[in-house]
Amino acid sequence: MDEYQQGQTIQGPINLTQEIKLTSNDYLEFGLRLFLVVMIIFGLIAISYFFISRSISTKILTSKKNILFVSPYKMMILEGFGVVSEPEVSLDVKLKTGYQKIKFLLDSGAVVSSLPRGLAGKMGYDLAFLPRTVFYGYGNKSSFSYKAEMTIKVGQKEITIPVVFTEMDNTQPLIGRKGFFDNFAIIFDAGNKQIIISEKKYKS
Repeated sequence: MDEYQQGQTIQGPINLTQEIKLTSNDYLEFGLRLFLVVMIIFGLIAISYFFISRSISTKILTSKKNILFVSPYKMMILEGFGVVSEPEVSLDVKLKTGYQKIKFLLDSGAVVSSLPRGLAGKMGYDLAFLPRTVFYGYGNKSSFSYKAEMTIKVGQKEITIPVVFTEMDNTQPLIGRKGFFDNFAIIFDAGNKQIIISEKKYKS
């Protein structure tokens, strides 16, 4: 018995502290690996959900029967801000000679639509016989304008809305709220970089 114990002593004592320390490191490494796996799985699920939901929402929007017009965003470079989108749409406007496409800026901040005065004659108007009013633009700057109406096509739907002709020929044609935003639902689909115009089911 003494010889057996003496032999055990020669082998040296077992380092229990080292064994416990190794086991703790193993648990820590396993926990980190498990955490990374979980994060990767959640990341993949989030990415999949984003693309699937965007695809579904687009299909829902574009499958509606009341959609009249879809237009891609106009991309431009703005100094100090980089690439930005411009809500510009090309609509058919009725002139004396027929319909002509004109690029409009969709402006929910404008009460009424506006056109440069040079188009008045082409639409059959004489500014001398149109009611003159004060038109307020960006920064509350005022100028004279002339009240009339214009007939446009949104998709295949023809509609007549109020318009004013500005005193300058170089102004950007605008589509304002009156007559347009009242009758149509406008969706700015940033994910697909497009503007979707639908006819309202219930008009305000």
